[in-house]
Amino acid sequence: MVVPRCLLVAAMCVGLVASVCASTPGSSPPESNPSGRDCGTEGRQQVYDRHCASCHGTTMEGGRGPALVGASFWERWGSQPTAKLASKIRMTMPADDPGSLDSSQVAKLVNLILTANGQRVACAASEMPNSPRSEVSNE
Repeated sequence: MVVPRCLLVAAMCVGLVASVCASTPGSSPPESNPSGRDCGTEGRQQVYDRHCASCHGTTMEGGRGPALVGASFWERWGSQPTAKLASKIRMTMPADDPGSLDSSQVAKLVNLILTANGQRVACAASEMPNSPRSEVSNE
């Protein structure tokens, strides 16, 4: 049986996000990483600076691309599952070379975007909520 490439990529992305990234409403980014694992935090700013800042701004405020922080971000993504954000990044970004980011880079970007929006990002799958991000608010 031949599985379309887009389904394989989507499945890999969902799996990666499920094991690396999740948000918990109303909490702040963790102070430390006691497990010692790279939970998508190491090198995330460098990935953003290299692949995203020219369109989304150095502080994610937007520019040629939409803002990745604040009310406009939450209006678009606040009710979406984290996996949908990861899939959007994986399949369509950067705009000048869509689909060129590897799974690690996507995880780092999702982590950076969520923490920049005041969300706690889980490292272990056991920390993940089972519900979609519809619970998340930007308060």
